[in-house]
Amino acid sequence: MPDRKTILLVDDESALRVLFSQVLERSGFQVLEAASGQDAIALTSDSEQPIDVLVSDVMMPGMTGPQLARQICATHPEVKVVLISGFSESPTYLEQGWEFLQKPFPPNILCAKLHEICDNAG
Repeated sequence: MPDRKTILLVDDESALRVLFSQVLERSGFQVLEAASGQDAIALTSDSEQPIDVLVSDVMMPGMTGPQLARQICATHPEVKVVLISGFSESPTYLEQGWEFLQKPFPPNILCAKLHEICDNAG
């Protein structure tokens, strides 16, 4: 699939990460998984594969999703960002162009959001 978009999926909850990864791959995305912000940074620096969208949990040990997103966008400004959280706080940490999904949500909602983002990105 030549137009296959790459998603960097970062969540410290392994069961959720595996579920989302499987659903996204079935939906046509290539998925790189990381269990932490540090793992995600290592993945992006080691990989030749361009990342189209970062999907990250907000609350993770060591590095939050917004911190991770800022660090990745500093070196890869073309990366789109979707932050996900089970906390119902108003997401004041969102930067312009970033998306937010409130957990829990069915995996098809994430797929639809990512297809929308990738289609709009050209």
